[in-house]
Amino acid sequence: MPAKNLSPKKVASAGSYRRSAATELMEFFYSVHYEIGTALEDVVRADVLSRQQAAILWLIRSQGDGGVRMRRKDIESNVRRWFEVTSAALSKSLRAMMHAPLELIEITEDPRSGREKLVALTPRGKAFLEVAATKAGTVLAELIEDAPLDVIDNAITYFRYLTGAFQSSQGRSRVRLNQLEDRAGRKLKGTGVTGITKGASVNAESKGARANGETNGVRGNGAAKNNRVNGDLGGVRVNGESKNVHANASSRKVRANGESKKVQVHGTLNGIRPNGQPKNVE
Repeated sequence: MPAKNLSPKKVASAGSYRRSAATELMEFFYSVHYEIGTALEDVVRADVLSRQQAAILWLIRSQGDGGVRMRRKDIESNVRRWFEVTSAALSKSLRAMMHAPLELIEITEDPRSGREKLVALTPRGKAFLEVAATKAGTVLAELIEDAPLDVIDNAITYFRYLTGAFQSSQGRSRVRLNQLEDRAGRKLKGTGVTGITKGASVNAESKGARANGETNGVRGNGAAKNNRVNGDLGGVRVNGESKNVHANASSRKVRANGESKKVQVHGTLNGIRPNGQPKNVE
């Protein structure tokens, strides 16, 4: 029955049922994803592929152009998310499937972009996947041997709808948004009071920024860095001493007349010419 013909009460009831059903379906996540999924994956691997390599081949078969080719960067974005591997590790897996004894894929330049690579199944790769799919289908048929036919039909309809919804742009956008919000929440753990992030301080120096409103490369009263003090360049030097001296604040690795670090040099701005004239002051 179309949703527009449902009363508000029935719509609310349908929404409540979906939430309840989703909670119950989640109880099958472990069994479906790890136990059944891993068993079928082992059939696809055929004792010659790693789980990562099996996933790459099945990804090409399921989502690639014509089920035979896919852009390398699309493969990488999925596999790195599933297995948390580096780009170098992925390249190693691809090379192993490209060369003997496997020779299941070939990597060529994408004709649409010289900077992109295409990963395509070789005839041997296609044949390998056909055999793997047949064997996996046999295993699955044994698992559902006692299931009523209408249940099987409903299961096919359900998974077709579920995968289609997930692959839609709207579904992916919701997932990405949740991931971004989760990452933002984790980053806040290192955040101080009033939103000052870890590594920065109030009214004090932080890496790349200075107290009293100074920015990286710009000092108080508009003086730019790397100007002369007593004729010296290379940061700022006071009587030949080390770099990075700032006005009214302590800098790291500062020495004045041979004294130890963290000596304050009052009234001396980073980037001041002789006679105290700042460069480029408006």
